[in-house]
Amino acid sequence: MINVDAMIYKDMALMNVTSYDDMKEYEKYNNMDCEEFKDNIENGFIQDITLGTYNGYNKEFTKRGITENHIIDAIFQDLHELDYYNIAYDNGIFDNENIINWDNIRWVYEYSTMNEIFTIGNDIYIKRL
Repeated sequence: MINVDAMIYKDMALMNVTSYDDMKEYEKYNNMDCEEFKDNIENGFIQDITLGTYNGYNKEFTKRGITENHIIDAIFQDLHELDYYNIAYDNGIFDNENIINWDNIRWVYEYSTMNEIFTIGNDIYIKRL
């Protein structure tokens, strides 16, 4: 059985993700040069949430290819690591909703509406709003 709600929330979450071919295109639309972008990463305002595999033996990180599922997984991993569930519940962010019954994709959608999520080439980033 196909979960239509999950498909809708996935599509809506992906609509909240902006894709840029490269840093030059990002700079064009965001009034931020490469140096300022790097400063924002160093200061924690922007985070690279690209998923991949780390090989401890040779200390290499191999990124996953960018797909819709990778983007959804990266957003989910970030909200999970941030413990966004408890933050939202404790702070009454969704007062009128029964958030206890939300499935993971609904959380991904809601999280994507409250943060700026974008890709540059093969990297996924989040800018906390």
